[in-house]
Amino acid sequence: MLLNEFLKAHRRIEEQEATVARLQNQIDAVTTGLQKVGALLAAASPSLADLKRANFPQDEFAVVDPHRRVLNNP
Repeated sequence: MLLNEFLKAHRRIEEQEATVARLQNQIDAVTTGLQKVGALLAAASPSLADLKRANFPQDEFAVVDPHRRVLNNP
């Protein structure tokens, strides 16, 4: 009886260890993917210095909503 309980507990622990290993692999894969996306975004996004050099006419637009811009002097 005691041996059966030990074996059941041992099997549960082995299953849990396998689950933890599988989840860790998934976390590693997601982390790697996010690092790649971050690198792509960093490479594709203009820097603040690039935006300043472009000399965009900032004064003719007033930001009312982050998703919509309206003219100051229509």
